[in-house]
Amino acid sequence: IRFFWLAIPIVGLGTVLGRLLPLGIKSIRREEVPWAWALNGVGSVLGTSLAVMVAVQIGFSGVFWCSIGLYLLTGSSLLRPGKRSST
Repeated sequence: IRFFWLAIPIVGLGTVLGRLLPLGIKSIRREEVPWAWALNGVGSVLGTSLAVMVAVQIGFSGVFWCSIGLYLLTGSSLLRPGKRSST
């Protein structure tokens, strides 16, 4: 039963956070999609390494709050008014 109490918030949070990349891909031109995937890969590798370094210096709660801030920054960039590509 512990599994279900843990799985519910993880699935919910993962669904919300995992939605940012598809929304970003949808909002760019077709020619920019490979660059978006490349940046996502680089960000994943560097983010993991940086999270370990931040955790060593200021703890896991510091990593948590840094990640919250970065996700809010990323999400807010999708809210800015602008012309969406139709291709």
